[in-house]
Amino acid sequence: MPRIDARVQESLRARIEEISSKIDLQKELLRKLERDKSVAQRQLNSVVDPMARLPLEISSEIFLQYLDLFSTAEERGARQLLLNICNTWTTIALSSPGLWSTIAIQFPGHPRGLPIVLPTWFERAANRPVSLFLYGDLSILNHPVSTIIWEHCGQLKDLEIVTDSSYHIDKADPIIINLFDDIDLSDDEDDEDMIPGLMPLLRTLKISSLIHERRFQIYEILHLLRRAPNLAECTFHHRYRFGNPGIAPGTLVLPSLRRLRFGATTLDISVNTRILDFLALPALQSLILPLQAECSQSLVSFLERSMPPLQELVLGMRENHLAYHFMREYLLLIPTLSRFDLWWPSQQSFLADFFAALVDSDSDPGSPSLLPNLRSLTIRTDFGRSPWLNFPRSSRFDIAESSWRTLLRAVSARRTKLHALRVFANPPPADVLAAFKELAEDGTVRVCIGVDESEFCAFGESRSQAM
Repeated sequence: MPRIDARVQESLRARIEEISSKIDLQKELLRKLERDKSVAQRQLNSVVDPMARLPLEISSEIFLQYLDLFSTAEERGARQLLLNICNTWTTIALSSPGLWSTIAIQFPGHPRGLPIVLPTWFERAANRPVSLFLYGDLSILNHPVSTIIWEHCGQLKDLEIVTDSSYHIDKADPIIINLFDDIDLSDDEDDEDMIPGLMPLLRTLKISSLIHERRFQIYEILHLLRRAPNLAECTFHHRYRFGNPGIAPGTLVLPSLRRLRFGATTLDISVNTRILDFLALPALQSLILPLQAECSQSLVSFLERSMPPLQELVLGMRENHLAYHFMREYLLLIPTLSRFDLWWPSQQSFLADFFAALVDSDSDPGSPSLLPNLRSLTIRTDFGRSPWLNFPRSSRFDIAESSWRTLLRAVSARRTKLHALRVFANPPPADVLAAFKELAEDGTVRVCIGVDESEFCAFGESRSQAM
């Protein structure tokens, strides 16, 4: 009996091995069929799917146009969708470096795998210049993430750093945003191994802190600027004050910077402009900033130090005690100015002095010429939306009749050069308005007068795009 059991067991084992072998064979056959099906499906897709029949350059451009439908914050999800449609679309997306040339990271909502994802993203961008946007509570910007960013800093074309989260903060103890993880910035600036390294591709930089409890170190910002020799455009929106300057930075010359803006709105006088004290910008063409009496002399010093070929100046002046002589000092330093946009305080004597100076500089050959190349002049006010002002709304847009007549004389004297005049105010007396209209109809200058653009009295055709 035991011998019979042994034979049965041996027979069953052999049978199981035979069946297992057949199963493995069938599995391999199934895998082959699956592969053949996949190949056939791809071949069918290449015949049926119009995207697959297009050259890669065209399909990539279509994908890029698709991304334009989304905001910067939404682009990440849109790219992920392109990867998940089919193998053909995945291949196109991964073969299109332009799709990966914008990186937007929201803190604290970034994924935990960001230290792994970021290098992959830069790798997919290949050698393309990259635009990097960092938003949110940047106080939690951790070491691995910042290290990866600065390791690839030579690839950056645009860099935007915006901190706008203020929760869980003791307001008596503001948090300093540290961009470089306690790196010693006192070392030799010419050291190629410094972090960040040189950023020869960087063209635009925006650094913004919208709340008092988040501050950047001014010397870190200057260090960042020093590593970007070809920077062309810069925006600073830092309310209240920067962190302790720390290292005395001296004067930093940026030979390529052409456009500099402070603040999101020209009238936000809480925006800190102190960084001007440390800069010389000999190529600057456009400057937009809110002006306070206390920084007027700093602006004069900056212009004397830079001697820029400034063409556009936009000033926000909300303090009534600002006198015209403050402004005259720096206007005389920028004779190249062709566009002047002034948000004026509600002090009538200020405008009267300014308009009179425009007349006098043309009539007195012995005095320095004020704005000899002016082509576009805009006088505007934002006080219509200022609830803390007590005088009636209609009077917030009034300009004294004598000032209107002085402005008319100034425009008449400059009619061969001035292309555009815009005044955001209630219209002048009828005879003055008629005189402006006559000037415009002579084809010398386009004139727009009104409380806002929807209510403009517009005369004449524009001779330039300065409007």
